[in-house]
Amino acid sequence: IWTGVMQGVGLGLVFVPLTTIAFATIPNHFRADATSLFSLVRNIGSSIGISIVSVMLARNVQINHAELGANISRYNPNLTNLIPQGNLATLGQLDGLVNQQALMISYNNDFKLMMLVTLCAIPLSLLLRAHWATASSVGLCPASALSISCRAASSCARRDSSSGLACSARSIQASTPAGTGALGV
Repeated sequence: IWTGVMQGVGLGLVFVPLTTIAFATIPNHFRADATSLFSLVRNIGSSIGISIVSVMLARNVQINHAELGANISRYNPNLTNLIPQGNLATLGQLDGLVNQQALMISYNNDFKLMMLVTLCAIPLSLLLRAHWATASSVGLCPASALSISCRAASSCARRDSSSGLACSARSIQASTPAGTGALGV
């Protein structure tokens, strides 16, 4: 259960910032196209990554099984001294242990590959530049924590020193549906 929880936390820590960065500079009228393209690229990238890891796992299991099991046969004198003559069940158990160890080594190799890909991708985050979209380009007041939509970009003209642009209370009230409070509840 804990591995699933950790995986869920990890995915949440990856995809939310990734989506935020991807859509930070996209104007409103391009967001529908950008969403479909973002999902397409993410799904194709995930498919390619899963395919590569699966191929590497299957390939490494075969290689590791061949290397680990090279000396396990009934013709090896060191092994036949330890195993009673004609006991094929013990050889089957040894083959199962070799399969288990080959799979473990292969999973370790796959995780090392994923670690290297991740470490190579970390410097790419330094290429991202900080771009704070203006209220007129995206139609939102970026300083409002609830992303309350402004009716006009001119209503977001007040400059707040800590968080950039902020909507005036008049524009927030004007953008809420009739019969609801200032926060739309």
